[in-house]
Amino acid sequence: MAAQKLPWRLAACAFSALFALACGGLDDVTSLHDLRILAVKTEPAEIKLPAVYALVDPASRPPGFPLPQWDVAVTVYAYDPRGGEVTTSIFMCPESTADPACFTFDPAATIAAAADDTARAQLETVYQPHRYQETLADPAQNPAGPIANNRHAFDMSTAVIDSLLWKGDQAANLVLSPLLPRFVVQVDNSKVSGINHERAYKRLPMSLDYRDPMLPPQLLTTMLRSASTTVCHQQPDPFVEGAADCFYDFGANTNPVLVGFDLFDPDAEQAARDRGEEIPPIRFADDPQLGTHPVLLVEKGATLHIRPVFKPSSMEPYQVFVAQTDLQGGGFGVSFGSGGGGGGGPDGEGNNAATSSVKLSLENRYEDFVCDWYATAGNVPRQTTSTSPGEGGPRGGGGGFGMEGRSSLDADWELPGAAASGNGGPFGFGNNDANTSTNSSGRDALILVVQDQRGGVAVGEITVEYQQ
Repeated sequence: MAAQKLPWRLAACAFSALFALACGGLDDVTSLHDLRILAVKTEPAEIKLPAVYALVDPASRPPGFPLPQWDVAVTVYAYDPRGGEVTTSIFMCPESTADPACFTFDPAATIAAAADDTARAQLETVYQPHRYQETLADPAQNPAGPIANNRHAFDMSTAVIDSLLWKGDQAANLVLSPLLPRFVVQVDNSKVSGINHERAYKRLPMSLDYRDPMLPPQLLTTMLRSASTTVCHQQPDPFVEGAADCFYDFGANTNPVLVGFDLFDPDAEQAARDRGEEIPPIRFADDPQLGTHPVLLVEKGATLHIRPVFKPSSMEPYQVFVAQTDLQGGGFGVSFGSGGGGGGGPDGEGNNAATSSVKLSLENRYEDFVCDWYATAGNVPRQTTSTSPGEGGPRGGGGGFGMEGRSSLDADWELPGAAASGNGGPFGFGNNDANTSTNSSGRDALILVVQDQRGGVAVGEITVEYQQ
């Protein structure tokens, strides 16, 4: 990458996280001052494919055989506080471990292999780049500089799904792990100096629908027998994290629903805890103090104590198959399914250097939310997460979702400027002169990106306007 002539940053919206790599090094990841793709969200967050897609060769299906298709909305959360003329390009490409960002993908061969002209036209709409140009809004109104033309529609037709799933007469194996095609986004703001190109990709998990009545019973039975478990006839209740008693298909993953934010006084809450009152580390409610995009009037130097608020039931239960390999010299585990990634062998290449035995088990899990924070000025945490670092063992019990062992998703945003004269009330006004620069418009912005570790995404934004 160092040999590239243009300033360039590659952001990988991977299965559960966003990573950034910049030529010449990346500055403070929480600082939003140039071109950034902070998130890419798909709706739906996951697709559950009926068995006929994976088990019946497209050429063997009866003509006109009805199959479900999906309209996928892809939302790009890209920003550049500097303004400028921005070009956005977005396209889909098949699953690939060798070229995850699809730099070498050539859609021509895939499109040419379509069965007829109708199918070719459908493939062109997803594999050929969609390009859009726009002038970013005045930073005085929105200091984050969001790209406005950020929602794009893709038709996941039968022809498109077959092109992803089938290679000749062989289909991808969806029994344990999903297919992971990805949407690739490139944003260019070439008329400004510094970082002015960024590329990102977002995987869309496509899993086998175990609820499908056409799924051969022996396929599921054989898989569950290898994990020493059976089918649940109804959703487990209580659902306890840890070893699962039986298999239940919870359906496709959905994006977490961020309903807004609360601002709180940490001293008052600590006093409440001292009195024995319980304050959950994560708030699920329909009545946040603020919406998902509020504008606040604040004093320079204030510290805002921020708590994201989620719709009840946003943190979903799910199950994963875990393969545990026992070796003479040790062992390793791999999780399969829409809730887990993959792993390689002890030699780093996915190969076992010694004789091994593989044991498959089934685990109950709840999603773990990860919150990444980005600000145009001031100080914010790199990340807050719903799981305590280094925590081991299952959570839950007592008849439902377990909050014990989970850490807070709260964040403190220390705003720039001179010391404020506030008294540390509910808006957290306090002293902060760690960063004395403010946006020339008199506004700053904080972006929150929430990920559920299974491909689900939610985004919120808080804008502050400084009192004169």
